Parts: sequence; C-alpha cells; structure tokens
Amino acid sequence: MRRKTPGWHSSKQNCTLSKALFEILNGIVRQVKGMLRSGAFHMRTAPRSTSVAWPPILGAAGKVRDFAAGGRSHPPIRRSARILASTLILCTAIAAILATAGCDDPDPRGRPPIGTLGDSSGAAVFSVAFSPDGKTIAAAGEDGDIRLWDAASRTQIATLTNLWTRGVNSVAFSPDGKIIAAGDDNGSTYLWDAASRTQIATLTNPSSGGVSSVAFSPDGKIIAADDRGGSTYLWDAASRTQIATLTKPSSGGVSSVAFSPDGRIIAAAEDGGSAYLWDAASHARIATLTGPHKGVYSVAFSPDGTVIAAGDWYGTIFLWSTSSHSRIGILSAPSRALLWSVAFSPDGKTIAAADDSGSTSLWRISGSR
Repeated sequence: MRRKTPGWHSSKQNCTLSKALFEILNGIVRQVKGMLRSGAFHMRTAPRSTSVAWPPILGAAGKVRDFAAGGRSHPPIRRSARILASTLILCTAIAAILATAGCDDPDPRGRPPIGTLGDSSGAAVFSVAFSPDGKTIAAAGEDGDIRLWDAASRTQIATLTNLWTRGVNSVAFSPDGKIIAAGDDNGSTYLWDAASRTQIATLTNPSSGGVSSVAFSPDGKIIAADDRGGSTYLWDAASRTQIATLTKPSSGGVSSVAFSPDGRIIAAAEDGGSAYLWDAASHARIATLTGPHKGVYSVAFSPDGTVIAAGDWYGTIFLWSTSSHSRIGILSAPSRALLWSVAFSPDGKTIAAADDSGSTSLWRISGSR
C-alpha cells in the first residue's frame, strides 16, 4: 500500500504564511514611507512646543517632546528618523525575500497543464522527448507506436509504426535532431529518420532482455541501449554496428543510461541499487556508486557534469560528485514512491523527479560543485 503524500500541504501552508508576512511588511514599508514623506520627523529643526508620536511599528508608547530650542538639531527626533530609515530598509529586504521564497508553485496539482497530447488508443505512455529545436515532441508507450506532435499547435503530425508487438520503453532524439531512437521490450532499438519518418535501422541487443533506456552521446556518434539482463550496449550511430558491451559485476538489470555532458562518462543505473560509471572511450568501469537502498531506476548528470543524480525505489535521490565519486547529498520525495525519472534544469539549480504515485517533485539545489 502506498504511503500518503503530505508534502504539498505543508508547502502550501508555508507559502500562505510567507505571503501573509509579506503583506504585513509591505504595509509597514508603505506606512514608514508615508511618515518620512509627510515630514512628521525633521532631521534638523522642530518647533519648541511640538510633541511627536512614536510610530506603532517601533513598539514604543507615549510621546517625545521637544528638548531643543528652535533652529537647533533635534536629537530624539533625528534618532527616530534613523530608526525609521533602517526599519524601511530591513522590511523592504525581508518582504522581497518572502515574495519569492518557496511560493513558485505551492499547489502543483492546482495548476492546469498548458496542453494535453492524447489520442484514441488509450495506451499508456512510457517515454517522451523533445527534439533539440523544441518544435517536435515524441511520445511512445505500451502499444509500440511512436507519435510525433507539433509542440506549438499540439497536433499530432505523424505516427511511427513497426511490426514490434511489445511496448516502447524509451525514445530519444539525436543531438542534431535528425534521428529518433526507440527501445522496446523485445531487446531492439529502432532508428527512424526524423524528416522522412522512415525506419532506417534496427539495433538488436545480443541478449533477450528488453531495452529500458536509450541515449545518444553528446556528439551523436554513439548510441547506448541498456538491457534488463544487466548489460549496456554501445552502437556506432553511423555504421550501426555494436562497438562495446558494458557488463557490470552484479546480476541486476540496467534500468537507465546517460552520458555526461562532455561525453566522457557513461552512467548506468541498475535495479539492484547501484549506479556504475564507465569510461566512454576505453569502456573500462571507473566507479560504482552505491546507496543504502535497493532499486535505482533513473540516473542523470548535471549540465556542468559535476553531479550525478540517481533515483531509487523508495523515492530517494542520491547525489554524487562525478570527480570524487563521493555522495554529497540525499533528497526525498514526499510520496516515497519509486522514482522513474530524474532530470536537472538547464541551469543545474533544480532537480525534477517523476514517481510512481503520479507526482513530479522539484528541489532547488546549488549550481556547480
């Protein structure tokens, strides 16, 4: 039985409180500005018989009476003006912080999507990808078809259909957008020409395990396709020949594969609970990243390549340093459900994770490490 998700409720309450404090401080700022503009506090002179009320925000009761002759400086009032000015600066700063702190999306479920891409098949969608130019969306799933959508009009523009009888688990565009790769449950990766929408090659893994994840190297020269039998196969994208097999020591199936931004490292996540790093050139295993939980189903590199994120069965994201291979952080999804996918924002400051409960969680993190 899945655990309930308390996360967004507390986030919503915190955001509501922040907004309330923001409104209070904003009111104080307006009041202080009005007092200073109205001349209620004079920095140099004041009439002999004048009495000045302390502003409520300073928390003092009673009145301050004139202690100086006309034409001379008025120390108590001058101090009050300084305090008011300091209060104005402090309240403005705090209000600015509260205006943006944690309130970007207090209730993600209340925000409607800008569009829905659907068809009459009713088939589950397992993978989605944008073309590099952002104009096309490819979606694939259990019925084995790849549907292409125009991102602007949100209309379906093509359906790529093959004779496969089992679902497509992963779809990806090449970096130049010319090729679409799709991995299916039969253990094959199919390549399509994105312009003509014709199939141009079939890459069949030596084992019978299904392909859970497929990825292009940043230069588009290598295609990596994982295998539920426990291996990751590397293919030459031009000749479409297999060039290497990355075999890990454990028996768990590989569930996700990713290239580092510079193309030098390949990360493969296994459902046994570890993530393996391989040298893309020598094909040698260079590190094993192990978390305390079992079942790692997704892996991703930060845009600068310094951090590796891996999501597991229990809704936990482990962060590792790419250089030292040491664990540098742990993030927990409110649902504690299996994390199917993790991704970094282009600036590297946000991590998104999609889980089995139907939620996508976001975390703000620092940039380069």
